[in-house]
Amino acid sequence: MACVGAALGLEVVLFVPGSAPRAKLLQSLLYGARVVPVRGTYDDAFGLSIEYTKACGGVNRNTAHNPFTIEGKKTVSLEIWNQLGAAPDVVYVPTGDGVIIAGVHKGFADLVAAGLARRLPTLVAVQATGSNAIARSFREGRQVALDGTCTIADSLAVASPANGEMALRCLAASGGRAVEVDDAAIGRAQLELCRAAGLFVEPSSAAAWAGFLADRSNLDPRSTVVVLLTGTGFKDVKAAEGHVAMPEPCEPRLGPALDLLGREYGLRP
Repeated sequence: MACVGAALGLEVVLFVPGSAPRAKLLQSLLYGARVVPVRGTYDDAFGLSIEYTKACGGVNRNTAHNPFTIEGKKTVSLEIWNQLGAAPDVVYVPTGDGVIIAGVHKGFADLVAAGLARRLPTLVAVQATGSNAIARSFREGRQVALDGTCTIADSLAVASPANGEMALRCLAASGGRAVEVDDAAIGRAQLELCRAAGLFVEPSSAAAWAGFLADRSNLDPRSTVVVLLTGTGFKDVKAAEGHVAMPEPCEPRLGPALDLLGREYGLRP
């Protein structure tokens, strides 16, 4: 939003949890947004932003508040359909407030209504175990709000999903399910995506891959599966620092370089 606002000359005010990754806040400030860190959760920042626009005016573009956000999110389904030439069988979606999964459903539902796709894909909502309100709601058949959240996947850290009811309807309509993954699995998935595919994504995106790995025994091997990776790892570099250790610099000579490679990586000439 800050980036778009800078390009279009809009004044953007961002209410964010004070615990949000520093890299996200730094980018927003560089783009010229007025950043308001809030001592509290995502839900607190969300509520304060609604209160602000009611009192001061302006367009509130919060997901799960502004319906255009779902229309925007649905375009990923159109891209998937264009690239595959058909709807996939299953789509794994990282899920926090439920807007992305609602948008994915809306996009494929529009394609079906237009006669361009034959059916909806099965949608799988992937949540962190420390922020699993939608997964619990789906499993228990009732609306669940959490007392708090605890996960490295900050974009999924939502205690009371504002779009939870719609997300649950979309899951049911697609014959879908919810999967939960813990932070350790998210971290392993993030590292695997980096080293096996050259994809550096933030933990919230890596959760989708972790969910696929945890759920793949439920898949037909012949099915076409899409895993949505929704955010770059450069949004939250700190979360990735625990996966690696930076070696100390060596002298600019071959001997010390070979010593470093042997000591740190087990590489020997």
